[in-house]
Amino acid sequence: MGSGAQFRVLLHLALRPREAFTKYGLVKATGLRTPAITDQLERLLELGWVKKHESSPITYQICIENEVVSLILTLFYELKRKNASR
Repeated sequence: MGSGAQFRVLLHLALRPREAFTKYGLVKATGLRTPAITDQLERLLELGWVKKHESSPITYQICIENEVVSLILTLFYELKRKNASR
């Protein structure tokens, strides 16, 4: 899967930064298949953009402490704000 899938996962997590999601929840939210979600989560974990909660079930959450993620979140919120004001 390409960066479009990664963007869909990242966007879903970024728009809900205080929530943690299972792989199944991300499959339902993004429309991607489980193998694609697994691949994208592995990549985002490597980048440090997502954190993994070793609970049962395992959940994933955007890592708002990461400087790059913080910039991405700022961009998303600004875009959302500008679209809302139209």
